[in-house]
Amino acid sequence: MKKLLLSLLVVGSMTNVVHAAEMIGNYTAAGYTHCGGMKVLTSAITSQDTMVLQITDPKTNASQIYFGNRDADMSDKVKYVLSTYNPDTKTFTLDPSNTTILFGIDEAPAGTSGAELYHLTMAGQQYNCTAYTVFNPLEK
Repeated sequence: MKKLLLSLLVVGSMTNVVHAAEMIGNYTAAGYTHCGGMKVLTSAITSQDTMVLQITDPKTNASQIYFGNRDADMSDKVKYVLSTYNPDTKTFTLDPSNTTILFGIDEAPAGTSGAELYHLTMAGQQYNCTAYTVFNPLEK
């Protein structure tokens, strides 16, 4: 619980706060950013050091869910794997394609372009993301 609150406080201190959260599978979305035109909806980091992303293509409105383990690294080199969510069992299953992306905060030195913003690497393309927007957990 402390990690969840801390991650929300850290992200919330440098971002905007908006309406109540959406869901990504059985995870509550903490907020979102846009990377290369794609909306990236994210959960907070759980007490198990996991985090899920839902990436929506603006042209097709199709979404994909990626599941990641954030205990090893907090930078933009954290790997997320394409997954499917089963609402009956409330579990994520890794896709057999083993499609991966990288997503996280660029820890470049202060003053460097893009430092302290989220970055997404997908299919060999790197995207700089907009400022992160946090959902207001008190609003329903």
